Amino acid sequence: MGDALIVDNVTVRFASRVAVANASFTAAHGAVTAILGPNGAGKTTLLRAIAGLAAYEGTIWVGGVDVNRLPLRARARHIGYVPQQSRLDSPLSAFEVVAQGRYTYAQGVGRSSATDHDAIEDALRRADALDFADRSFVELSHGQRKRVLIARALATGARLVLFDEPTASLDIGHVLAFFRLARELAAAGTAVVVVLHDLDEARRHCDGAVLLQAGSVAARGLVADVITRDPVRKVYGIELVPGDALGFREVT
Repeated sequence: MGDALIVDNVTVRFASRVAVANASFTAAHGAVTAILGPNGAGKTTLLRAIAGLAAYEGTIWVGGVDVNRLPLRARARHIGYVPQQSRLDSPLSAFEVVAQGRYTYAQGVGRSSATDHDAIEDALRRADALDFADRSFVELSHGQRKRVLIARALATGARLVLFDEPTASLDIGHVLAFFRLARELAAAGTAVVVVLHDLDEARRHCDGAVLLQAGSVAARGLVADVITRDPVRKVYGIELVPGDALGFREVT
């Protein structure tokens, strides 16, 4: 279905430190792409650059458009973003937090349509957060907050959705539910890009992968070609042990 995201020679600097160096990769509509690497490899920084939250050199194309040429409201419609954690400390309800994902569609300050309301409820349902929609966001557990943030990204209707360590703080059942959702999004033509630490999660649930080492791309391509002996040994300094992982599946 073509590339939803093209990252071309992107570098991110913090003062004199280079956090991401000349990174290039693509992510396609209809696919789940993992960004992998050890702590400090630049995964979150790269994702924030794609989301427009970190200054960068190089070019990032989304849907065939240079994102730097997109107005902020248009960018928010193109890209949904779920951070590792939210800094939100206002006593907004979970419903109101998810409603933030619809601000680009609003006809006026504080105004929302029936379509917006339906999109918010649907996003809460898909993220399994509808049961606590009326509760204050700051009173929720970390796992519940994560599900609300996922719902907020879904409410945007964006065709590219970025997730930064979405399975952190989630119990096993909701980890499996997240990957089911990611596959459903991909099946509907969305491009899903997800930062992960767990190589086995990436191997089981993702189509493509980008492996970072000290800010540079060490390997990229199909997940079966990236999570292999030589790249993993080079980046992590460990040997892969096939089959040495617990498996879970949802009860039907």
